Amino acid sequence: MNTKTAYSRRHLLKRGVLASTALWSGRRILGANDDIRVAIIGLGGKGSSHVKQFSNLPGVRLVALCDVDPQRLAKQVKRVDGAHSQTDPRRILDRQDIDAVVIATPDHWHAPACIWACEAGKDVYVETPASHNLAEGERMVQAGRLWNRVIQTGMHQRSGAHFQSAIEFLRSGKLGPVNTAKAWIVHRRKSIGFKANAPIPKEVDYDMWLGPARKQPFNPNRFHANWHWFWDYGTGEIGNWGVHLLDIARWGLDVELPQ
Repeated sequence: MNTKTAYSRRHLLKRGVLASTALWSGRRILGANDDIRVAIIGLGGKGSSHVKQFSNLPGVRLVALCDVDPQRLAKQVKRVDGAHSQTDPRRILDRQDIDAVVIATPDHWHAPACIWACEAGKDVYVETPASHNLAEGERMVQAGRLWNRVIQTGMHQRSGAHFQSAIEFLRSGKLGPVNTAKAWIVHRRKSIGFKANAPIPKEVDYDMWLGPARKQPFNPNRFHANWHWFWDYGTGEIGNWGVHLLDIARWGLDVELPQ
């Protein structure tokens, strides 16, 4: 941030709140005199959860919701009075009445949506993993710096008191020298089986859903939820949950990115 730039109180509030854990705690931001206007892009499991959380958060007003699936969109719009609905994320970012966007799309859309949001002057909360690959993550950082935006991702484990106390114990030296850390996640997920290609649901903008991914026939097994397990759109369990626990291991060892 350029410390020589004069920021209004409202501007500082808008930019600071997304970087604060208070956003998730449900506590009122002291001194707030107006609402932070938020849009949510992507209304699957995590996105619909965000609708509920932000709807009950003092100082925040949900003004727009976006999903390429009109059925999902209609379901969530009913929960938010007066929210604008849109199936095209670009039209959301064009709006001037939005201060920040929440990106809860499939992983392959995280970087493009984040970069567009920064360019449009919005601050960003993006679900984990922050990007589909490391190169995209670097571009997101560059975009945030170029347009002077706040970007936060959902690595909220570092806010947990139990993780903090463990790191404090580790730092105290009571464990002695620590040279190795292991992280694991155990989910006994059921097989998704196999499904044949099928016609594109007539109400879904499939080209928009594919976005930067390669074009291929529609398959129900690569669409809602199960996109996680296909590299074109998701990052598997290492991106879904691994990023969280690997981050704690990295924190504990006090290391940056691997060489």
